[in-house]
Amino acid sequence: MTLLHAVLLGIVEGITEFLPISSTGHLMLTETLMRIPLTSSVESFNIAIQLGAIGRRDLRQVAAQQRHHVRPPSS
Repeated sequence: MTLLHAVLLGIVEGITEFLPISSTGHLMLTETLMRIPLTSSVESFNIAIQLGAIGRRDLRQVAAQQRHHVRPPSS
């Protein structure tokens, strides 16, 4: 996989993660269209970018919840 492939797959993941469609399916379709061979490193890359997208969304939710529960420091 080249750097260009990685960037394009990251863009596809980023766009499709927050839409009500399968981001995994779109990654697989993009890999097929770009003729990226399915190797263990490509599978690891897919897992990493999907975990990154999920983790980012979870971190945003936690941060939003914490803003509502944090009390100002007492003086």
